[in-house]
Amino acid sequence: MEYFLMWPDERIDSIKIAMSKERWKDIEPVFIQEDLSDDNRLVDYGMHRILFETFHYVSNQMQELLKIYNENLLSKPVFLTDLKERKLEPYWLITPESIDCVIEKPYMKREEVVLYANKLKGSHLFRVQYQKQDYIVVSLLLAENILRRNFKGQCFIPITIK
Repeated sequence: MEYFLMWPDERIDSIKIAMSKERWKDIEPVFIQEDLSDDNRLVDYGMHRILFETFHYVSNQMQELLKIYNENLLSKPVFLTDLKERKLEPYWLITPESIDCVIEKPYMKREEVVLYANKLKGSHLFRVQYQKQDYIVVSLLLAENILRRNFKGQCFIPITIK
């Protein structure tokens, strides 16, 4: 099976959901005031880093698709609100299962990630951690489904499997 890192598309000037680490970690739903007048800045996948912690968030539609591939996907609602435009956009902070399967080498870039095939267990969506960063990994099947639905804001970086 082929796998890819799901990474934010840096070509898009998207809305960045910025809040404190404590609010990201809080289990309660979060409401954030944002300017939502430009729909082109709303993406379906985003990532936010605070020091050595990474938080991944997805749109409501993408979260529904991800739940099909991973029934145990932990998620917390994050609502972007715009009182002036009278809009509310639901997002989900997601935390897929973490699998320790990275073959670590010093000074490895994200494009050079290599995973142990025997530890993947046929998973379609999971997290890997290396060099104090958290990455979301998706199978080829899931990546194709994401692309087929025209979600925006993500790109896929191929991963080597050994």
